[in-house]
Amino acid sequence: MPLNHSPPKTPIMTKQTIPTTANDAPVSSGETGRFITASQSAGLVSDSPLQQQHYDSEPDLRSALSHITERKKRKHDGGEDLNMMSQIKDMFCRFSQEQEKRFESLHTSVNTIKEQNDELTKSVDFMSKTYDEFVSRIQQLESERKDDKKYIQLLEDRVESLERRNRASGIEIRNVPKTTPERVPESKEEFCKLVKSMGTTLKIKIEDSDIKDVYRLSGKDFTKPQNKINTTHLGLLNPSRPVYVSEALTSKSQKLYYLARNFQKVNEYSFCWTSRGIVYLRKEVQSPLIKIESEADLDHLRSIK
Repeated sequence: MPLNHSPPKTPIMTKQTIPTTANDAPVSSGETGRFITASQSAGLVSDSPLQQQHYDSEPDLRSALSHITERKKRKHDGGEDLNMMSQIKDMFCRFSQEQEKRFESLHTSVNTIKEQNDELTKSVDFMSKTYDEFVSRIQQLESERKDDKKYIQLLEDRVESLERRNRASGIEIRNVPKTTPERVPESKEEFCKLVKSMGTTLKIKIEDSDIKDVYRLSGKDFTKPQNKINTTHLGLLNPSRPVYVSEALTSKSQKLYYLARNFQKVNEYSFCWTSRGIVYLRKEVQSPLIKIESEADLDHLRSIK
């Protein structure tokens, strides 16, 4: 429900004789018919009960002003300000000098590091270039080495082929004792006689013209007697000792033949022989023969075992 607001009652004004001076002039206060002199206007706010009329809607300014205090500013001495400013300036000057010194030191260090970095960069570039040259050179040498190795192998094969051809018609008769005393050279005629005696035992007719050359090689002596070919078949009266006959092999073929015989024993191959300077192996009687031309062939057989 709306409230009925009514304006405050108009205070009752009373006339009071106020002494005036000659200089005071009446001042009209409006339609109320109240007259206030100029001197009264200056002292309008007083303790008089007639002048301290208060309305319900009027704020109590006197009580509010009584709680407001004035802030008093402290007065500074001009000499102290100047002294403080000079100290601050000195402080900034010292700080600036220290910063300049530090900056110069840092600048020097940076330049030194830069020079060292440039030197390191040059060294790394030089090492990298040298490394690339070495790598290229090593690759070239490796390629040349492979080519040289192939060429050397080709030459060795040619030499081996020539030696095999020269020894294709030659045989070796091993474990034949000497027929003359020590330090007395044996003659070619004596060697030819021994060869012809061997041919007679083997039922092979050998003439002097069939023997192109004959000579003795150093070797081991075997004195264990056997029922096979021995010195008695050569017409020698010395104690009987076995005699071995084989084709003349080159030094490379002899080494390969020795390795092949060791391989035969270890891996239980039945046969190992040579024919025209070439070494052969056979596992069993019905097995195919295996041609051994180098040590790599033996390594291959070991790998597939």
